[in-house]
Amino acid sequence: MFQTGQLVVYGGEGVCRVIDVGVPHLTGMDIQDAYYTLCPLGHKVMIYIPVDHAEHLRPIMTRQQAQGLIEKMPEIEPLPCVSSGPFVQRESYGEALHTHDCIGLVRILKTVYAKQHRNPGTRHALGRIDEEYRKRAEDILYSEFSAALDIPRDQIPSYIEKTVLQFEKERA
Repeated sequence: MFQTGQLVVYGGEGVCRVIDVGVPHLTGMDIQDAYYTLCPLGHKVMIYIPVDHAEHLRPIMTRQQAQGLIEKMPEIEPLPCVSSGPFVQRESYGEALHTHDCIGLVRILKTVYAKQHRNPGTRHALGRIDEEYRKRAEDILYSEFSAALDIPRDQIPSYIEKTVLQFEKERA
């Protein structure tokens, strides 16, 4: 069970703080079951999750887990390249996003970045679906890295790049 004040990751919402655990007092609703009241970091909305249906709720990764995942990023394969059209691509991204784990998010990002840099001599614009899933994956993954590593969110991309380069240099 999660505790009040704890940072957790909730499905596609990203990092949230547990504001309360118990029966919420919502006007006009007769609720008898215990809920987690979550507030996504950087937002002022509240999310209510039944305590007994919190499958997509997990504690944020530790500093060591975050560092290990960043070092492992070069080895993580992108999603299979799909040329069957945007609806198949959306399904592929959606499946990776709904694994609710960070490796699925990294796979989405690696796929989109590969598409973006496929032809370096031309300005390849990403499609709406690619942009949508890139942004969602970055928001969720980078907010968790930010919380786990205690680094501002906007510094995460450069931290990842620096860490991966350093780790690869040490392995060589």
